[in-house]
Amino acid sequence: MILGKLTSRVALVAVGRLAVPAAALVTNMILARVLTRENLGRLQEVFVHFQIVLNVAAVSIQTTLYNFLPRVPVPQRRCFLRENTLAVLAVTAVLTAAVYFCSYPIAWWVGDVAAVPLVKAGAFALFVSILATVADPLFIVHERGDLSAAATVLGAAVQVGCVALLVRGEDRLIYFFWAIAAGQTLRLMWAIAFAHRRLPSGIEAPSRHIFVQELAFLWPVALTATIDTVSSNLDRVLVARLFDPRTMAAYVLGAVELPFIGVLMGAVTAVLLPNLAEKLAGGEIAEVHETWKRAVRKGAAILFGLFWLFLWIAEEFMTLLFSHRYAESATYFRIYLLLLPLRAIAFMPILYALGRARTVLVGAAGDLALNLVLSLLFIKVAGLGVSGAAWGTVVATILQSLFYLCAIRTSMKTPWRDLLPWTPLARDFFVAGLWMLPLAGARLLAAAPWARLGLASLLGITYATFEVLPRLRARQ
Repeated sequence: MILGKLTSRVALVAVGRLAVPAAALVTNMILARVLTRENLGRLQEVFVHFQIVLNVAAVSIQTTLYNFLPRVPVPQRRCFLRENTLAVLAVTAVLTAAVYFCSYPIAWWVGDVAAVPLVKAGAFALFVSILATVADPLFIVHERGDLSAAATVLGAAVQVGCVALLVRGEDRLIYFFWAIAAGQTLRLMWAIAFAHRRLPSGIEAPSRHIFVQELAFLWPVALTATIDTVSSNLDRVLVARLFDPRTMAAYVLGAVELPFIGVLMGAVTAVLLPNLAEKLAGGEIAEVHETWKRAVRKGAAILFGLFWLFLWIAEEFMTLLFSHRYAESATYFRIYLLLLPLRAIAFMPILYALGRARTVLVGAAGDLALNLVLSLLFIKVAGLGVSGAAWGTVVATILQSLFYLCAIRTSMKTPWRDLLPWTPLARDFFVAGLWMLPLAGARLLAAAPWARLGLASLLGITYATFEVLPRLRARQ
């Protein structure tokens, strides 16, 4: 019974988080068509570093506020938010000033000293974007998830619109970061207006003890976020450093997991974690294990089908999104597809519910170290070139997943054969592969790209109808 309810809640949470990856995808589609590969690569070399800093800040700030804002009495929240915002403002001002005044060394690091104006514009966009991260916790803690979604969607729309209108050539690359700043400013102003209207105007201050607790909570969260974010983007950083901008452009567009998969798995974590934690508190370890295994199978029904479908139409998919100039991105896209079956296993909810937060930190640190070593070995020693960066990421992630499975098995005190529903998962993988097999035949027969895309759509719809939907609707 519980999985039927959880499935519905996961879907609702996932829908609310679609705006950011959707905006990123549409932005890349626009830039791939209006910019040369050289200029797109130059832009991405700077932007990947911008993303790392912003993601670390967002995870650290939002996780802390999600944990502490609900604990503060409503009359004290305006003062609490004001002091937190001032602290974020001070740290962000120092950070962005450092980026601005170190723009030349940063541009030198990415191998393009002409990118100094881009770095400076990125510093301003970073300043606004970090401040805007307070918006979501403010809205959601006060049960206005609708406003959080609306602010995110409108901000994303402003960003995409500005990119489409303003970024048209080498001399206008700087407007890409102004577009980001415009969208984030909208979110920030909306949050400020909401706080001004919704929160009591009294000056009652919360206990200083809660700020001490915040700082103690923040540091390990920030450390984990830093390690995880750097590891996730390490291959792009290496490609930016070791290869030319044209290669960077093709790599960034192709070396990604399927759009929105991160949203789906983030929603699974947000919904599943409280349920598992509640059951563990009640000592229902067997039910926790069964709930987790059923969640894995439901996720696998979606992800296995997507894996086989896109494996056969990678070139057509990349061309459809980014034009024929980026057909070679399919090579990196296929390598990243190997991670998709692993995403069916919801590691984070079960690890956090089991109290294995330190295991997550160790796994993230190990993934970062392995990723760096393996990527350099594959690029420099094995002679795989830029593909070596993608292979390093994939192999390191597979080894990290095995480490997490070992930790879960130890905590569950269960044998390997019972840890996951191995036989049903293998059967699901085989069925999905058979379902998409006609795409392999179309490829061997050299069918036209439009015909392969049409066949892929038909197979995807039938697979979703007869395999995915019945599984998601199942109550067991």
